[in-house]
Amino acid sequence: MKKEFIVFFFFILFGSFSAQDDCVFNNDYQGLTREVLTKFNKNLKIKFNPKNKITTTQLNTGEILNLSIGGCDHFNYFGEITSEIDFKNQKQLQEKLIWMVNHFFGKKFGDDYQKIIKNHQFKLSQNSTSTKKIFEIEFKGQKESNIIYETFIFEKINSKKTKILTSVYMN
Repeated sequence: MKKEFIVFFFFILFGSFSAQDDCVFNNDYQGLTREVLTKFNKNLKIKFNPKNKITTTQLNTGEILNLSIGGCDHFNYFGEITSEIDFKNQKQLQEKLIWMVNHFFGKKFGDDYQKIIKNHQFKLSQNSTSTKKIFEIEFKGQKESNIIYETFIFEKINSKKTKILTSVYMN
């Protein structure tokens, strides 16, 4: 009886466990994303959308960055940057993709994307259009089988803007 009371007392005192306690990874999307952005530039104005768990900010270059980091059963890095790079300039778009991944997903993923681009370990998807190029990653250098490199996409917004997006997740 005494043992049951102690367990009951701790339950009342500390409350029930949150859903995060059942998570394999950290699902504090807002906190994790804010930490990465603050490390990059502590003066950025950050807006978090709790519905889609994406943080939006404007970089000093004027580019708009949408970023989401975190997860419960799968830890995800999602990045989308709207840039004034010409949609036809694939080399510059690839360089900006590597820059985004390196700065916001971490050096390990940045190095991997560098290899993916340098070794042309991707192919243009059949689902691509004249204004949206979808590239399927075929990364042969992937050591851990629990890391999944999603597609990367270049999407023409207008004559002056292109959206660059990609995602990496771990099981």
